[in-house]
Amino acid sequence: MCVHGGPGGYDQGLILGEFFRVNGFKIIALSRPGYLGTPLATGSTPEEQAEALAALLDALQIKTAAPLGASAGGPPSYLLAALYPDKVSALVEIDSVCLTYKPDVTPLQEKMFLSRAGIWLTRFFYGSLPDGERQKLS
Repeated sequence: MCVHGGPGGYDQGLILGEFFRVNGFKIIALSRPGYLGTPLATGSTPEEQAEALAALLDALQIKTAAPLGASAGGPPSYLLAALYPDKVSALVEIDSVCLTYKPDVTPLQEKMFLSRAGIWLTRFFYGSLPDGERQKLS
């Protein structure tokens, strides 16, 4: 059961699960709530998403699965294992979120560097640098 990060969806799950598929495992690639057609109402919190994952296993009549959580797919897959241990045979995590992270920045810095516009502007300026200057920043 591939629990993708963000942004992404079942398409990311198919890529994550490919190594396992070619080695004889069956994979379930799903889209977490809010991604690629899965309604956000399915679960906006990691706890609700874990409940939705358990319900999906029940609906598919699968007794146990090995969730593969990636990035933002970590919290719901951790909680699936914690809340429904009888449904989880193994847990694989790839660079998964496991702690709350709040950058220590001012509101202005947040708008400048952590917004879509700020990230676009940073990439624009970085791309405008001569090659030698760009290498110094890398």
